[in-house]
Amino acid sequence: ASGLAAQPKDVTAFEKLLADNFALLTRQTVTQLKALACLQTRSGKFAKPTELHLDTLANRICIGDDDKIVAAGIELVHRRLGVREVPDADTLLAAIEEAREREEAPARPDLIYPALVTALQRDGRDRTELSQNKICWVGGAYHAPADILIGARHSQVLDHAIAIYKRSDEIGAAFTSLGAPTQAGPEHWARFFRHASKWPSPLDVHRQRILLEAYHQRGLAGLPEGLCEVACLVDQQGRMFTRHDLTAGRLVEPDFPLLEKALTERGSTIGLIVRHRQAQSFFTALRIRPLSAVVGAGKPIFGTSANAPFWFKPHHRDRLLAMLRKPIFARALHEIARMQRHAHADFIAIDHLTLRERIDSVDDIRFLGSIARQYSVGGAMVEVPVDIALGDTAIGLVPPRNKLDFQMLLAEALAEIAGATTVALARSLANAFLPLVLCPTTDA
Repeated sequence: ASGLAAQPKDVTAFEKLLADNFALLTRQTVTQLKALACLQTRSGKFAKPTELHLDTLANRICIGDDDKIVAAGIELVHRRLGVREVPDADTLLAAIEEAREREEAPARPDLIYPALVTALQRDGRDRTELSQNKICWVGGAYHAPADILIGARHSQVLDHAIAIYKRSDEIGAAFTSLGAPTQAGPEHWARFFRHASKWPSPLDVHRQRILLEAYHQRGLAGLPEGLCEVACLVDQQGRMFTRHDLTAGRLVEPDFPLLEKALTERGSTIGLIVRHRQAQSFFTALRIRPLSAVVGAGKPIFGTSANAPFWFKPHHRDRLLAMLRKPIFARALHEIARMQRHAHADFIAIDHLTLRERIDSVDDIRFLGSIARQYSVGGAMVEVPVDIALGDTAIGLVPPRNKLDFQMLLAEALAEIAGATTVALARSLANAFLPLVLCPTTDA
């Protein structure tokens, strides 16, 4: 047996001799033969029996190395000498590693991966011990089982960052056994958003749509944990922002069209999210603030004086100022403001004393050719035209078209006096304060 490598033509006779005297293959004899390179491989080399595998189609495909497969002969003898019927896990992993180095798929994934799972079980090894090893061929590349997803129902959005094996076959079952998840979790979404953060900014329309769909699918779940500094939140211009930017007011919800337009024209660094119904829940979960809440009320700038409307007489001004001076008016205004705290979470009513001082400071109602509010935001100083503003000592109005418009503007001014810190909030609160403006008498 030890001289067969030098006389390969004698292999057949040697195996026939063993078969004819099979009873003489005692444990001791077999142990001695196992230590000798006495069997020829398919490649023509000689190797120890325990290093070889039976010549089956499955073994040829899975192992892919003729040096590890015994040449055709007497199978009964091969088995008695310890030639392996199937490869062990390490042999299969070596075959996968060789294919990976060639950047090729395994010859028959439908055979090698189920065989690997079976080999791990047979060897008493944990099937998931390879969950971090890049052994799964998916989408033209190798991935670790833990880094892929199995199943056809996963979001197409995740396809952009995660390899997904979508077939329900023996390969998918093997990948699952090796540790591949079948359900997408927060960690998969985190990988997607990190991947998206690497896209060149500003994003093109296609990638913006991908992100918007991701926001829609996440909904009230918002962003996964650990992404505060990851730029994955897109604005209307395709620029990318972090959650920290959102918290700091550098990415906001648009609710002030005139200011939005002015900021865009001036090249402000403030980001405005896309008005998209499907993304609303996502940004609500992130507690995004509206633009008006971030910029505040702004600084009022009064233009030149203008004529009052034809229907506005001097006694109207006197009557309104007299009404403001009444203590009962201040109390009523304060009570209405307090009740509005429950309807408007961002409204904080000022205390009665401060309210009284603000009312007392108003000594005129002035009609002006123009009024603007000046805002300094996102590195830009902009002015936005408005119809009413509260000055240091007067309520300024651009002459309204009719009496109803005049009353609504006064209600907005009362909301600002009561503590409204933004134009949008003052307009929202105006209906609540309108009955005070419509009060028919100043007697009290």
